[in-house]
Amino acid sequence: MIKQRFVFIAKSLSGGGAEKVLLETASLLQRRGHAVLVLTLSGTVEHLLPDNVTVQNLNVLGKVAKALGRNTWVNRWQAKQVNAVIDVFQADVVISCNAEYVSRFVPHPNLYHWVHGVITGSKPRVLQDLCRLYENARLICVAQAIADDIKALGIRPLRCEVIYNPFDTQKIQHLAQAYQPQIPPPFLLHVGSFNPRKRHDRLLRAYQQSGVNMPLVLMGQGAHQAEIEQQIKQLGLSNQVILHPFEANPYPYIQAACALLLSSDQEGLPTVLIEALICHTPIVSVDCPSGPAEILTGDLQEFLVPVQDESALAQAIVKVVNTKPMIELKHYERFAVESVLPKFETLA
Repeated sequence: MIKQRFVFIAKSLSGGGAEKVLLETASLLQRRGHAVLVLTLSGTVEHLLPDNVTVQNLNVLGKVAKALGRNTWVNRWQAKQVNAVIDVFQADVVISCNAEYVSRFVPHPNLYHWVHGVITGSKPRVLQDLCRLYENARLICVAQAIADDIKALGIRPLRCEVIYNPFDTQKIQHLAQAYQPQIPPPFLLHVGSFNPRKRHDRLLRAYQQSGVNMPLVLMGQGAHQAEIEQQIKQLGLSNQVILHPFEANPYPYIQAACALLLSSDQEGLPTVLIEALICHTPIVSVDCPSGPAEILTGDLQEFLVPVQDESALAQAIVKVVNTKPMIELKHYERFAVESVLPKFETLA
């Protein structure tokens, strides 16, 4: 294996899933012997930084730059600062995460935009911009459905690679043994922020319809918690549904759950589903764009239901509780570090 030099560009390291995946991927590539540098446009950090990853904040996204947003002159100036560091580092591969407006002006021959979700359904101005930015560009899509969405929009990238997010299976399985959950099993589990896109309303109605005699734990937090609490009361589920705050390490809960449930309108590549499989926990999920259909394959497909079919979701919950399907290595090995990281090494 040839040692390579990777630079990741991020707008910031805020608490989003894409930023978490970026840091994990950077750490794993560094562990494989590559040299890795993470460049941020602003200093916001809401994730725990891996010990083996160097992060350099360029501080080029202040109040004025934010206000000007897509201004071409500002973006060119920001890109000039980015490119100066890339040149000194002598990067073989540059991967931009949620920083397209700046990285479009970085003239590196192996620069890739890392696309973490379908862009259909974006605000019209954003969709128009992304269609233009991705045309004749190099892309990494975290799911095949995202690549298909880009093709359906008529975008013709110079190169488009589908590379799943890498998962350190041994680390996750080790963390799953770290403590005993405060809530005793058996229980069903949903992990996700309390926002409308996660569709807790759909999940709660299906759970009520299922009639299963098992608590439902909603692990999360967010601005819409009061609305979820109100719906729980309206559905008469106050004694069955438990709201639990996010855990820095949720894996003991995921491993202890009878099943992990997902009811979202849209995802990218839903990390929590893959983490559940790694913890050998069955899944019930709606077939939203994108990702679930690529995760629940083979004998697990029967637990994938149409997005709008709450009766099917209820029936799948009953089935997973009654059958307790066995999760094996074959269900998640394609997402493991050993399968994924070699694909990053072919980008140069």
